[in-house]
Amino acid sequence: MWALLAARHHRVVALLTAVAILSLADLYMTLTHVMSVGMLEQNPVARMIMAHGSPMGLVVWKSVTVGFAIGVMFWLRRRPSAEIGALFCVGVLTWLTFRWVNYNDQVSHLTQDLHGLNSAQEPAWVTMTTGG
Repeated sequence: MWALLAARHHRVVALLTAVAILSLADLYMTLTHVMSVGMLEQNPVARMIMAHGSPMGLVVWKSVTVGFAIGVMFWLRRRPSAEIGALFCVGVLTWLTFRWVNYNDQVSHLTQDLHGLNSAQEPAWVTMTTGG
């Protein structure tokens, strides 16, 4: 029994490490795009934070939310629910990573359309500069 719990503890810690790394990659890609050509942001909370034009605000928000989720799952790391939650988070972030790969592949073909979205004042289109 103790061996299973210890193994779960290690699996959850490994999964939470992956969550942290994948979340940092997502933040990096978001900042890269939003501070250059801009991007369509589907998350309304992130879009609202980005509307204030502060990259640091986005970094703080992402750090707090991901840190809280990792902290809760780490605290509960010996329970099956923490392992399931961590697996779910890794799954979602892995899916998001593949979305970023696809987005990066396609964005070079969409330069004309990106400028059109930016000038059309699309509500979900966000850009930021380093001045915020």
